[in-house]
Amino acid sequence: MSVEGKILEAGKGEELMAALRLLAETEAGGEPRFSVAVCRAVARVIVCRTYAPALLELCHLARAAAVLPGGYVGLFWAPGPLRPPLFLDRFTDSGVSSVFQLAGNGIELTYRDGTFSIAFGRMPFLAALTEFLVTTIGFTALDDALAPLVRPVLTAAELSAQANLLSRTLYDWLKDNLPAVQAQRKLALLVEFMKSRNGGDFAEEAIDDGAILDFWRSAAGSPDLEDFRTYRSVFKAFSHLRQAIAGADALNALEQAVPIGNDRERGEIDPEDIAVVVEAIAEEPNPLEALADPPASRIKFFNAKEREICRFLFECGRLADALPLSFMRCEVFGRAQARISQGIRLGTQGPQLAALIEASCGSDYSGQLEAFSALERHGRNVLLASAHLMDGAGLLTLPEGADILSFRTRAKLNPSPIPSETEGFREQGWAAAKGISRQGFHPADLARPEIREGYLAGVPLVAQVTRRIAGFLERLSSLRLPSDGWNAQFGEDKPVFTACFKAIYGGVT
Repeated sequence: MSVEGKILEAGKGEELMAALRLLAETEAGGEPRFSVAVCRAVARVIVCRTYAPALLELCHLARAAAVLPGGYVGLFWAPGPLRPPLFLDRFTDSGVSSVFQLAGNGIELTYRDGTFSIAFGRMPFLAALTEFLVTTIGFTALDDALAPLVRPVLTAAELSAQANLLSRTLYDWLKDNLPAVQAQRKLALLVEFMKSRNGGDFAEEAIDDGAILDFWRSAAGSPDLEDFRTYRSVFKAFSHLRQAIAGADALNALEQAVPIGNDRERGEIDPEDIAVVVEAIAEEPNPLEALADPPASRIKFFNAKEREICRFLFECGRLADALPLSFMRCEVFGRAQARISQGIRLGTQGPQLAALIEASCGSDYSGQLEAFSALERHGRNVLLASAHLMDGAGLLTLPEGADILSFRTRAKLNPSPIPSETEGFREQGWAAAKGISRQGFHPADLARPEIREGYLAGVPLVAQVTRRIAGFLERLSSLRLPSDGWNAQFGEDKPVFTACFKAIYGGVT
């Protein structure tokens, strides 16, 4: 499957996929009611949002079918597989009609304001499209749009108005089942760039740090690429592209999976192997967001500044690990670009804007690394303090030497006896709690049921946040950079970003 095909597959909502699958599986007399080519054609016009001309054809065909026995229902739901000869026979047997006439390999409808032709070979597709509409928007909505077409006198313009009504109805249904048109257009631009860069189709891994930076540099200052004005928007767009490709690959693997079981001689797949595919599709919950909701929000584990440091890391999910350099560029130069944009909104221009661009970086890569490290240390300290307070309230037991980041499995509603070897850990917890003066961290607070509930819900989330930051720091420490170390990398990247900022914001020199 091409990259474009994978993106279209991944972009389908569950209901849309079910409707298209039902269309392909519909049988008549033990045979598929619609051919594979017809089903693919329906999927193509729907997913690519090019269905308006097809719906106009459908309305003309429904108009012609109104004079046949059973009307359009009798034609579109005729018994047996729907193939061109069936439609040829139906219209040939109908006799003389004032609405249409046989013309070549199809029919021609005549209106006071024009004519319209439909080939018999096109009619199975239109019947399949009708079947799809019944499954999605429903028969009532479809019939409401087609019923006025049976009037004895009808103009082509009036029929076109009904086709537009049908198109709007389908558009409303697709809002929740297809990505927005703008999002699809943006992905198409990225695909075109990547195919040009790789000489044809490409895999998910081809979308790397270099490709993202090169695309943004080519987009800088281009009036046709306003959607990619910020580096962060480019990073997010390529992240979505990677997810679309990975999601399509994972879904395809599931659809072609062999039976589940432990008998490999019979071709069964071990259930544990499915976890790899499921993990590729599933979205991880965001513990940082969960900490902002009750009951965890009753304790100030992280303040607003601390949450902001790691907010983008949790928004990116696994993509930060896959594209760590691009992520760090977003954190450092993305914030710099935000400062430039804010300055422009406040009226900064000319030499002042040039100076703002030069001084826009509030930190470098090493500074960002230190911010993450400090936040990880804070997370561990909060966990130690929480352990001390929960221990005192009879909510927790941790043995000596336990990793504080394993907190998620150790929070308990019922107290347990505390072994003597936990004294060293208790001292660490006491020292940590003594240094924290925040909402919910006073020992007396845990006498309140709502605070106890907040700790039981929030502490495992704090452990998740801290583990994630620690894991990402390990990823950064093992990363092989194009330059020799983070300081050297920043030294190479800053002139590149500065030049792009100047190109984007009016050719500042």
